[in-house]
Amino acid sequence: MIGYLGPENSFTYFAAASFYVKRELVSYKNIYRLFEALRKDEVIGIVVPIENSIDGSITEVLDKLTESDFHINREIVTDIELSLISKTQDLAKIKFVISNSHALAECRNTLRKSIGKYREVTTTSTSAAIKSLAKHDDTYAAIASRHAIKDDLYILLDSVRDSKYNSTRFIYITKSLEVIGFHNKTSIVCAAKANMPGALYDILHEFAIRNIDLAKIESRPRKSVLGEYLFYIDFYGNIDNPEIKQALEVIKYKTDMLRILGSYYSKKR
Repeated sequence: MIGYLGPENSFTYFAAASFYVKRELVSYKNIYRLFEALRKDEVIGIVVPIENSIDGSITEVLDKLTESDFHINREIVTDIELSLISKTQDLAKIKFVISNSHALAECRNTLRKSIGKYREVTTTSTSAAIKSLAKHDDTYAAIASRHAIKDDLYILLDSVRDSKYNSTRFIYITKSLEVIGFHNKTSIVCAAKANMPGALYDILHEFAIRNIDLAKIESRPRKSVLGEYLFYIDFYGNIDNPEIKQALEVIKYKTDMLRILGSYYSKKR
């Protein structure tokens, strides 16, 4: 069994299906339950969103990855295409728009230009927004994927978004660190030995001198002492590569915590 965040037809559901995992998918309502399900062996892996091009990282996922001994096994980046969906075909009737907070924020300016004033109603996911339309009248619409639409609903607006690009990284997490030759991306988390000038530069220097291409760097509170941070670093390459092995060995010496979150295959859908 593979666990994923959200109900069926959520964006995470479609991401999970695209990993070609030939096992039954099972949904979980929140990130905490997903990680618990993997810890208790209810599932052999879980699929979660980890980063959006507009809203940034999903910090709860980063925190859970750090706290656990789990690893990223695969990654996929998908374009997020949103539609305005309702029971009615009359756009002028819409006074309320339901979706999760990220989708509502991403479509706000476009919706105001298209339908004028409206009230936002926040729900846990875009799929939940679609389901909630059943208990509302024709003045309500939902922001969700067109693939989640049911027979009695209509698409009022398609490709609704304020930004030109809206994509999300989804990751498949397992208990074991599985590294294969074609894996092309690595994620680590580390902490400097001391909160001193140049501590981060000292770590990044090891990548620079070996021409290792960084994909992302982000800091998060260490949650022990105010002002101390963890550094999440994504870079291109496989940990079996000699140059990367050498860089990580030196970084381990320069830090008081280094953990490989995964060395995995990344692709864009």
